[in-house]
Amino acid sequence: MPKTDKDMASGGAIVLALHAGTPHIGEQIDSFLAQTVRDWILVVSNDGPDDGALAKIESARQGFQNGLIVTSRKSYGFADNFLSALADVPEEVEWVALSDQDDVWLPQKLSRAVEALRRTPHDQPALYAASRLLWDPRTNKTWPTQISTSRGPSFANALVENVAPGNTIVFNRAALNILKPLAKDARRVFAHDWWIYQILTGVGSAVTIDAEPVVLYRQHGGNLIGETQSIVALIRRKWRALMGDFSRNMSLQLAALEPARHILTPENQRILEAFVSARAQKNPLLRLYRLMKSGAHRQSAAAHLSLLIAALLGKI
Repeated sequence: MPKTDKDMASGGAIVLALHAGTPHIGEQIDSFLAQTVRDWILVVSNDGPDDGALAKIESARQGFQNGLIVTSRKSYGFADNFLSALADVPEEVEWVALSDQDDVWLPQKLSRAVEALRRTPHDQPALYAASRLLWDPRTNKTWPTQISTSRGPSFANALVENVAPGNTIVFNRAALNILKPLAKDARRVFAHDWWIYQILTGVGSAVTIDAEPVVLYRQHGGNLIGETQSIVALIRRKWRALMGDFSRNMSLQLAALEPARHILTPENQRILEAFVSARAQKNPLLRLYRLMKSGAHRQSAAAHLSLLIAALLGKI
């Protein structure tokens, strides 16, 4: 059962998924406490061994203006840990921010997100995500990463590409009310952030993708889904896609989307049905044609071309 503080105000909630997080959790917590927005409760979902990380978090409790909730659970992995934690978020919060255990938030991260979300009426779902700085803590060097959104966020994009990095995601209460009841059916999804982008664009949410970096994204050997700018890493990712990784991940995402099909907008239901039909085609040219007719697309020309090639090869 969760351990909760008795007095929980509104404001927001930071959801932290924890798994053997001792090495870097101190810096992550310090960056929470350095935020210009302090009106939040920290919700921790721990699915790992007791390695001392929870004690470090507990020692900083006095700095959490609206308190602390800690739940220990078994999960299927990091995505399930995040999605299961949504059940622990108090209903009265105005917004929810997701956090990894090993990054550093820049001080303006929450303020930029909250400002963007408040442009949408509170009863309409809204999603915020942003760029990140790749960070090598050994040298303290950073490299900017720009999210390509030239075609704008949409469900047709979300079906085949995620432009909402999980450690930058913040969404409002209306979005939380949509995601909470669906999360239990998405426990084996490949990526929670991709699923959130899919669901919220699918129902017609307002989406803001901020070009300003808001997170130092730690690069190290323990990243479950890391990011690197090297040519070798790019070739490795493309090779894994050709070997079927993307297709397998796509199947997991679609299985988690199915229970939400009825709440998608009519146009997005059509796009989903057309895309699923395209994947099922045995003929490569017909599969490519159906994919193009569905409207599913990636943001950049190069990324979209790789999607079309994958369709021809039967790897979507």
